[in-house]
Amino acid sequence: MEAKPTAKESIELAKGFGEEAKKKTAELLAKPFTVHSRMQRALGDGRHERYYGFVVLSDGRDLGSVLVEAGLARTYGVYADGPGERSKDEYRESLSDLELKAARMGRGIWKSTDWEKLPGERGQQRREELENQEAMNGGKLREGESLNPNTAARDELMRLPMIGETLANRIIEAAEEQPFTKPEDLLRVQGLHKGTLEAIRPFLIFKK
Repeated sequence: MEAKPTAKESIELAKGFGEEAKKKTAELLAKPFTVHSRMQRALGDGRHERYYGFVVLSDGRDLGSVLVEAGLARTYGVYADGPGERSKDEYRESLSDLELKAARMGRGIWKSTDWEKLPGERGQQRREELENQEAMNGGKLREGESLNPNTAARDELMRLPMIGETLANRIIEAAEEQPFTKPEDLLRVQGLHKGTLEAIRPFLIFKK
């Protein structure tokens, strides 16, 4: 998305904020800090597990939250429980609230956002990302191909008809809470309705 008249100027602007984020992070980590790690099934690549790191600063604040609130980081996704009693849903919602606050206050990179152009540019970006994702995944599943929703990675699930990134991530989270044993079990996934289930049913297997 271009915040400046040309793509080159926009890139340089983004690099500048990247350096600002780097400097801020170094400043925050200058004092002792604690890293909490979580191992989770990788969302993008089924061959690997993913490690999540949560950094707690010396004053008890969460590093990610501080950077998001300053407009120097974005909320992309949290798919592991944080330290203590905080669930992944609570942490994700908290970051989203802080991002909204940063945008409203015009902090960090948000102060350079062209709000009139934003909807159209984000739509174009989503279309390009979808095209790239389908190219990397080999497109949608063909007749005779199948996958196990209990073990498939995000990118594999996105090859199913009518399944985008959001639903793919929700399927993974639901499978981790309670494995699916039959197609109808997927109806407990938020946003996955009967029409979607009928479209993906021919491609589902549940063998271990």
